[in-house]
Amino acid sequence: FSRIFKEETGKTCKAYLTDVRLDAAMDLLLGSDFRLYEISEQIGSRRVTLRVLRDTGNGLTDPLGGERVLIADAAALAPLLGTVSAPPCADAAALFRRLSEDPALSGRLRLLPYAAVGTAEGLLVCFRPDRALIGGEPRRLLAGISPTPIRGGYDAIF
Repeated sequence: FSRIFKEETGKTCKAYLTDVRLDAAMDLLLGSDFRLYEISEQIGSRRVTLRVLRDTGNGLTDPLGGERVLIADAAALAPLLGTVSAPPCADAAALFRRLSEDPALSGRLRLLPYAAVGTAEGLLVCFRPDRALIGGEPRRLLAGISPTPIRGGYDAIF
C-alpha cells in the first residue's frame, strides 16, 4: 500500500497526512473565527494600541452591561495605567487597591469572576476605557488585566 500510495501522490502516507493537517490548521487561522485586530484604548489623554487575537473561546462578559471583556497583558496596558504600575499579579484585590490610587482609574475599576483553562477560578481586575476602537470603529468594552503574561506575539485576546 505504501509504495502504491507514494507512486500515486508523490508523498509518503505520513507526509501526506502532515500536509493535510497543516492545510486544515491554516484554514482555521485564516478563517473568520481567528482574526487579528488592532484595538486602541484611551483614558483621558493616555492611549495605547494593542495587537489582539480574536479568541472564540473567550466568553467573558460583563455581568452588568453584557459587553465582552478584552483580556490584556499588564505590560501592554502600562501606558493607560499611568504612574501606578500593574505587573502581573495573582492577588486581584491588591492590584485593584493599587490601581484605585490613580484618580483617572478609580471610578472605572471592577473585579469580575472568571475561570480559565489550566488555571484556578479567580477575580480579574477590569476597567472601562473612555474610548475603544476596533478597526477604527468605536466599541464599548471592558479591558481586563491578565494575571499572567499573554503569549504568542499578542498583547491581548478578545
